[in-house]
Amino acid sequence: MRTWFRTPDTGQRLTEGLQRLLSGLQEWFKESQNQIQVLKQEVARARTDALVDGLTGLANRRAFDQCQDTAAHIGGEEFAIVLPSTPLNGAFVVAEKIRTAIGSSRIRRGQQALAERATVSPGVACLRPYETATTRAHSTLRNKSRAG
Repeated sequence: MRTWFRTPDTGQRLTEGLQRLLSGLQEWFKESQNQIQVLKQEVARARTDALVDGLTGLANRRAFDQCQDTAAHIGGEEFAIVLPSTPLNGAFVVAEKIRTAIGSSRIRRGQQALAERATVSPGVACLRPYETATTRAHSTLRNKSRAG
């Protein structure tokens, strides 16, 4: 049988060891909390980036279905403006103002004109309860294209 003898400094060494361990755990916890904050910020930035079209800097089709006032690039040469709080006649007014503004603008790169004028074919549609904003926009654009 082995007998353990306690020397006067055994308790002191044990206490110091536990204090070092606790201090290390507290430091590790602080570092972990900092890393968690950084990761939360990166996730928030990634979520925001996922809603922005890289080409235009506008909202993309993921953001489009959030139904708040926004301009979105929904694909190719298709753009949409969602105005959930605007009545239908107000949407027609907005569409006409955009068409007029784009029609009177010139596309330039520096001092060189790239196109004499730009055109836009606006359409206005009301969202039906069973549709998403994206499906409604696509069906309206498709119908407008077919109609000429």
